[in-house]
Amino acid sequence: MSNEATSQKNWFARHKILTGIMGVFAFFILIGALSGDGTEGIKAGDGTSQSDKDQAIVAQAGEVINLSTYTIKVLESREEKVISSGTFGTPKAAKEGTKFVIVEATVTSNASSDTTFFPDDTLKLVDSQGRQFRTYDETIGSIDDYLDVATLSPGIPLTGVIVYEIPETETKYALVGVNKSNGDVYMVNLPTVVAAN
Repeated sequence: MSNEATSQKNWFARHKILTGIMGVFAFFILIGALSGDGTEGIKAGDGTSQSDKDQAIVAQAGEVINLSTYTIKVLESREEKVISSGTFGTPKAAKEGTKFVIVEATVTSNASSDTTFFPDDTLKLVDSQGRQFRTYDETIGSIDDYLDVATLSPGIPLTGVIVYEIPETETKYALVGVNKSNGDVYMVNLPTVVAAN
């Protein structure tokens, strides 16, 4: 083996995290090129570089995704300019130049006792430019059946919504989740369903 080949092999061995990141990005570029579904450029969120064993898994709505302490099944998604609760609170309008993406999902805890669901720990909404979005700060009290900071009992599914606020010009995005126990990265492409409001 030549000195150059040995040097390259040693570089990859020393930089496992960077190698893992490059592998995940290459996977998403390949998936976008092969599928042609408009998700080109979508990249995984935080946690994709935790080990050189990271493996991106493209999931579809309706599939159960295992994120270590809980499982999640994305049921549907939609876009709204205003969210409101039918029971309390006042309607919230998206800031100028933005819109809400509302993801309906079923979450089930894998823990042995009650836990609190914090989606930002393992889930991000990622757009076609690779930008990552956390959940909308004012979800609580602004929409019914919100899952952010919901209490999950062991093994009992809970269905509700997770809300993100993104630029209104963005039309391609995915929900990206990381199983922190083994480094698996899941990506669920979300269809754009625009509500009339």
